[in-house]
Amino acid sequence: MRFGEFLVSRGYVTDEQVETALMIQQEREENEHVRVKVGEVLVAIYAISHDKLRKALKEFEDAGLMVR
Repeated sequence: MRFGEFLVSRGYVTDEQVETALMIQQEREENEHVRVKVGEVLVAIYAISHDKLRKALKEFEDAGLMVR
């Protein structure tokens, strides 16, 4: 399971917020040759707080999943 899907499944963000973050992530990679993580983008667009992101990352890792 991808981290964005996990965030949606746990109610942290919406599908639309993840889609927006993925588009921004792709644009940054193509235009600036910079790889940013979807969680960083979600925080930048105020879809999730830093604290909730940290909590979600811990839950993700506790579930035996890894962020790439």
